[in-house]
Amino acid sequence: MLDNERERVEALLKEATGDAATALAEIERRADNKELRKEARRALYLLSTQGIRPQAEVVAVAEALSDDRPMETLRAYATAYDGAGNRILFFEIPEPDGGRPLAVQMMINDITGVQTCDSARLTRPDLRLRVQQFERLQGDGLAFVEIAADYGRWLLAEARARLRDLNRPSPSGVMELLPRIGEPGHHYPVSPVYEAVSAKSVLSESLIDHDPAALFALSWFENWFLAVEDVWRALADWAGATGASEDDTEAQRAVQREKIVREVATDLLTPHLRACYVRRLEDSAEILWRLSHEADAKMAVIHAQELAADGPVADVPFARLLVERTLVVGVAALEEK
Repeated sequence: MLDNERERVEALLKEATGDAATALAEIERRADNKELRKEARRALYLLSTQGIRPQAEVVAVAEALSDDRPMETLRAYATAYDGAGNRILFFEIPEPDGGRPLAVQMMINDITGVQTCDSARLTRPDLRLRVQQFERLQGDGLAFVEIAADYGRWLLAEARARLRDLNRPSPSGVMELLPRIGEPGHHYPVSPVYEAVSAKSVLSESLIDHDPAALFALSWFENWFLAVEDVWRALADWAGATGASEDDTEAQRAVQREKIVREVATDLLTPHLRACYVRRLEDSAEILWRLSHEADAKMAVIHAQELAADGPVADVPFARLLVERTLVVGVAALEEK
């Protein structure tokens, strides 16, 4: 029986479809065998690098990894993602004897893993002040809020997994803190935002602006760009297609610009990076929802769903505008030199 299930996992991995990913997530959720769950989780990760994910409406947001969990005492906070896949994780670890709690701040990246780790014992007033300092940065576009402690653990576990993928060590202090933070009790194949927002119904909401320009106008997303160095080769062509020209009409230059954007989007937004942007949008939406910015959260989910849908990435309005914004910024930087 176990061998049959393992063969099914391999077959689903080879199938490499959204339905296969959903079936793998179901295997991971229901399997009693730990090794089988691990194999299904590995297959899900490999599919995610190809931009293939379980359907949010079908798979449970959180899948239990253990039924034996002590009473929760850890508190976790997180920022929304920036456009490069960075976010801050902040943990508040209490002392069993009531002493000064331990504050832990980490910078993680969804591609390169844990970047930094700092910790300090703080008095409770100083700890509250530290959290309030983050919260006050909302006005500057930094969304920061308390999240489910177990999801914070899972985010850290995923960031450490990315380090292992790259054969890199954890920053100083991480390994020593792991026993205090603990391992996640659940796996999260889809973002927790779908506990609050329906992936299907949000796409039909007429009161939410579906234009990606409206999303990028929000302070939370206005600094989302691709790396300018990644579009470097296209900058000269873009500058030529946006400047005044006696040889080409504006209509011709518009066609040139569209061609450049589609080519760069297809080249840079690989299935893996596309999947990363989907989760960045979804997890940022979860942070915004917790901060009661429901309309902004729904807007982010809309673009996550459109980006996750089957079809060429160059057909997705969010992807095209992300590329165009980066090209504009790149040309402006060249002109300043």
